[in-house]
Amino acid sequence: MFPGTEGPFLSKTTNVGAVIDTLVFGRPNPDDWATINFVTSTVTTLLGVWTGQLLQSKRSPGEKMRILAISGALCLGLGLIIHPWNPIIKRICTTSFTLYSAGWFF
Repeated sequence: MFPGTEGPFLSKTTNVGAVIDTLVFGRPNPDDWATINFVTSTVTTLLGVWTGQLLQSKRSPGEKMRILAISGALCLGLGLIIHPWNPIIKRICTTSFTLYSAGWFF
C-alpha cells in the first residue's frame, strides 16, 4: 500500500506519514515529520497522564510498582513483537516505537 523507495517506513519522502500528508495536504511536511504522528504522540501523553494518576492514587506502593512493572514488560514486549512489521522509528513515531519507549518509561 505504501511501497516507498526504501520500504513503507524508512524513506523520508515516501514513508507512511509522508504519503498520508501528501494525500491530505497535497505535499509531505517540509521538515520530514508526519502530521499523523499526533495519534501516537497523544497516546504517549495519555500514558504519562495515566501513570501520574496511578502514582497519586491510594493504592499501596507495592501495587503501584507491580502495575508499572507489568505495563513496562508488556509494552516492551509488544513493541519488539511488532517490530518486524512496524519498525521502531522515532522520526515517524511508529506504533512499535510508542510501545517500546513506553515500556522503558514505565
